[in-house]
Formats: sequence, structure tokens, C-alpha cells
Amino acid sequence: MLEAIQLVKTLAPNARLDCCPYEGGEDGTGFFIRVGIGGHWLSKVRKHPRAAWANAAQRLLARSPEQQTLTGNTDR
Repeated sequence: MLEAIQLVKTLAPNARLDCCPYEGGEDGTGFFIRVGIGGHWLSKVRKHPRAAWANAAQRLLARSPEQQTLTGNTDR
């Protein structure tokens, strides 16, 4: 999980964990990553914070080839 957080923070320094009601088949809290307060979402809503950070990292890496070379991931 720490690697995903570091990657997201490198590519989006203002990224932060936020929460909302989770309605994925059960009641509770959902977590997502967004840029700043009220900014756009970097991840989808997930049941656990570690899943939200991992989803944000995955989505950021998929956006552009330049970001993949920053992280050393060029095998896509």
C-alpha cells in the first residue's frame, strides 16, 4: 500500500483520501482519492482505503506514457 501512496503522491502531490457513503451491496463508508478539497476524483469508490490508493495509482499510470517513464514502468 505504501508504494501506491508514494506513486500517487509523486504524480499528484495534492492527492488525499476522502470518504462517502458506500452503497456497493452493503452499508458503510466508501473511500476514494481526490485532488485537493473538492477536486476531481483520481479513483473510484472502494470499500477499503488501500484499494482506493491502488486504484488511483493504476488509473494515473494508464493516463499517459510520460508518467509511466517517470515511474520506470515502460512495459505497457
